[in-house]
Amino acid sequence: MAEPKKKKSRWLQGCGCGCGLLILVLGVLGTLAYTQMSDADKQWPNLRESLHFVERPTEVALVVGFAFPFLDQQQYTLVHKENEYTVTLYVFGGSAEVEALFKTEGEGVEKLAIPDNAELGETDVQGRMVRSMTDTGLSIVPDGVVGPGIRIDISTETLNRVIEMRTVKDKDPVTDEQIQAFFDSFDVWHQSEP
Repeated sequence: MAEPKKKKSRWLQGCGCGCGLLILVLGVLGTLAYTQMSDADKQWPNLRESLHFVERPTEVALVVGFAFPFLDQQQYTLVHKENEYTVTLYVFGGSAEVEALFKTEGEGVEKLAIPDNAELGETDVQGRMVRSMTDTGLSIVPDGVVGPGIRIDISTETLNRVIEMRTVKDKDPVTDEQIQAFFDSFDVWHQSEP
């Protein structure tokens, strides 16, 4: 006599199908979001709101830009076309996040944001001396893929912004000439003018 077939739980079947559908929907939404973030033609106008320019700079390529509305933060990553350095613009809703990027010491999780051998200083950005911090790299990045960098506080009364410029591994630090050349393509203080 053949054994009777066990009935499969409809609840488990429904749960399995529901999970599969959820994964599919999240995959599609993730793909659409990435496509939107990496579409330079859509991101350049967004970048212009945070770092003004008249004509789109030709020496850098906008790789990705995205906003975290729930964190009140935007981030844009640009790459110099000759691959000399990368630039990341952080735009925050508050000044506490900016302050966190300029800490040279920390404990626990906050220590992760602190670059190696960080030193505070000042940098001239379009005629204004602003706070900066140089470093020798980021040890939290696997294999030390990134090289030395500089964080530059370009915040105004209305915008909380930090530029991070970084060379690739085994390269010299970002030079003053590279910093000035990058900023020459933008009107950094445009947003703070009355």
